Amino acid sequence: VESSVRPAEISSKTISYRIIRAADLPDDGLRLERGFFFGMVENGTIAQTDAAGTHRLSRGQLLILSPSRSCTLRRASSDFRLLGIGLNPDFFDTLPDGQLMYSQLTRRSDPADPIRLRPDPEAWRLLRNTAALFADAMIPFSDFRWGIIRHWCGLFLLQVTDILHRDNEAAAGPITLKRAHL
Repeated sequence: VESSVRPAEISSKTISYRIIRAADLPDDGLRLERGFFFGMVENGTIAQTDAAGTHRLSRGQLLILSPSRSCTLRRASSDFRLLGIGLNPDFFDTLPDGQLMYSQLTRRSDPADPIRLRPDPEAWRLLRNTAALFADAMIPFSDFRWGIIRHWCGLFLLQVTDILHRDNEAAAGPITLKRAHL
């Protein structure tokens, strides 16, 4: 995930955790691409532009990007705040819980379209709590740091996957068959 914002990085090649505010955005916008990115809008609004057009993200929305999905963030309100977690695709592929997310991502109709979700308040609260675990870059831990990080990534991915699954199921609607197809 590319950014001109200086992230508090656990490792520049695997995971990044960053808070993005309106003042952090370059004049031409912040381009997000070539990685897994999970952006949680904590306050304010921002324009998110992709190949399909421009969408307004607001408080309580979750933006999901995979390596085939990209977008640019620009024109944020002055009170805008986004908590972002980026995962390098090679690291993501080593996480066992990544496969469950891939199964939900492949259910989306357009593999290039960024995913914008509005989780229910309880799921949102729990997801924010899990994301906050990455804020201090695990500094107090040394011997088993990477094991802890991998488990926290798994927990975070499972929470996002559950939210994505619920959205996919709601979008699918009921299945109806005509008698001729039976």
